[in-house]
Amino acid sequence: MEHSEEKIDKDGTEEEVVPENVIRVNFGQPRATTPEPEVVADEELSDDYPYDISAFPEDPLALKKLGVFKGFIEEGMVSVTLDPRLKGVSVPDRFADRPELVLNFSYRFFIDDFMFNEHAVCASLSFSGKPYFCVVPWSAVKMMLSHHDNSVAVFDADMLY
Repeated sequence: MEHSEEKIDKDGTEEEVVPENVIRVNFGQPRATTPEPEVVADEELSDDYPYDISAFPEDPLALKKLGVFKGFIEEGMVSVTLDPRLKGVSVPDRFADRPELVLNFSYRFFIDDFMFNEHAVCASLSFSGKPYFCVVPWSAVKMMLSHHDNSVAVFDADMLY
């Protein structure tokens, strides 16, 4: 087994010499930042925008839901409980008729098309190992759970019991 050696720099400080087969991991340092998802404003919408906002029902709580989502997603994974039967929702067909569906979103999934704005959250999520581009208008969101601290935000009175 090779051991590291110490070498004196020209400025008098000690520098540890590590063998080539050793990788140093500094667990005390924060991880490299993951890229922020694209937050798209209405003025920037283009023909290749991933959904038609005119298909979404109005939601007076949309900005509140967006704010909660932004806060939760900064801390880690967020489970979003939604009604996949509502207009504008795009999920795999086998889930579309269910009264409730939970989707997980996280920066740590490193999803290239993950984005959210005042209308919806969307990303290509994996279902049985196959990606499917999901669109979740805020009007379909009933609850959110932060996996960081188990904070819950409920937006549907029927879910309170």
